[in-house]
Amino acid sequence: MKRYVLPVLLLFLVTVCGAGCTIHRPISFVETSYVQMELEANNFEVAKLGIQATSSCPYLFGIPYGNIVIGIPLSTKTDLLNRAMTEIHEQANVIGKSAVFHNINVEWSVIGVPFIYIERGATITADVYVFTDDYEDYRERP
Repeated sequence: MKRYVLPVLLLFLVTVCGAGCTIHRPISFVETSYVQMELEANNFEVAKLGIQATSSCPYLFGIPYGNIVIGIPLSTKTDLLNRAMTEIHEQANVIGKSAVFHNINVEWSVIGVPFIYIERGATITADVYVFTDDYEDYRERP
């Protein structure tokens, strides 16, 4: 019986570490709000297409649970979506302008070796449209 304990334990350790190195599961973000917009006039221009921002947080002794990691965060900045959206706004350079972010996609990723080191990340991709000042109302009024 003692003869099999060490090889079984070693096989278990190699399997867990080997499988943990290949974990990469992008998890899609379900949109929680929908905005319907009708562009009736040609009063907008495409500012940027496909702006991308990524933020991540490493965890010690991390256990992946979907897109959540249970463990000890090695950074105080665990609000990944807020950090990524701030970076998107900075890249778009639309502060003080009328703009809309369209086609926003959020991809979650959990990469690492379970129970040792896990890095949780969020990547946001969006398109930016800026409205110009020359707006004419083409709708008929009652």
